[in-house]
Amino acid sequence: MAKGHAEQSPWIRTLFQQAINRYLDENKPDPIVSKQMKAWSLDWMDNDKDEQNETETNSDYLLSGRLTWKSNDATSPLQVVLFSSCSWRGDKKDGSLSLECHVCITGNTSSTIPTTKDDKRQAKADEKIRKRLLKRFLQDDYIQKLYVADASAVKNTESTPILCQATVILKQASDETSVGDLEERVWTDEDVAEGIRRAVWNTTNDTIDVLEFLLSLPCVLPTTAWESAMVETAIGDGLSKIQTTALADRAQLRLLEDAMYDACEKEGEEEMVKGLDLEETTKKRSKATE
Repeated sequence: MAKGHAEQSPWIRTLFQQAINRYLDENKPDPIVSKQMKAWSLDWMDNDKDEQNETETNSDYLLSGRLTWKSNDATSPLQVVLFSSCSWRGDKKDGSLSLECHVCITGNTSSTIPTTKDDKRQAKADEKIRKRLLKRFLQDDYIQKLYVADASAVKNTESTPILCQATVILKQASDETSVGDLEERVWTDEDVAEGIRRAVWNTTNDTIDVLEFLLSLPCVLPTTAWESAMVETAIGDGLSKIQTTALADRAQLRLLEDAMYDACEKEGEEEMVKGLDLEETTKKRSKATE
């Protein structure tokens, strides 16, 4: 089993609020976006040992599990489940890192159990609103493609769409006069990010925000931004640091570059279409005045 697998998940849960606060501080979104982010609930669960693949078990460190991302609003109809696996070995001079994130969207349920009559009445009212909103949300093509009725029944993540993949391999030079080898392969899916945005973060207009936030979470990518974070150990006998790697920094940067490139390319295509439409309209007007 990878060294960082079991002991890191209790630490991660304590860092979710820090991740949200850090994102708000660095990006300073408008009040509507901030309000929605502050209402989020994030939870992480480790994968079982038998769910690890050969690449993961041969690594020095491993973060593998599922992240549940939803709103604390009782009427919110959807939640996002991210199946994430990040394994790495070595360091920034000689090492490798592999990341793969699959996504599905499922219905949200209330996490509170009503005890009084008023609570039960309110819970029924909230459930009616959730069902009505869910029906409306599922008419959205982006959400519908990611939706599954029961995320807990998803055992094989290969059946769910991929949000992003990254591979970083660094090989140290044989001597001081030689240059080492670097291999970087990344891929992001803008449509999957758009589905996530519409499901749980509709106050932002940019899918890059979705990817940037997820890649800032220590359970997805153990970047060195978290190297000074002090958290309680799994057995609660003191404070310790989480395991981070500079390889994750490279992966994060390349993934965001890929997403930005795709966004620019798409925007350029849309501008070209607008230009063609404008040109066609101009021609029609010219013929009409002849």
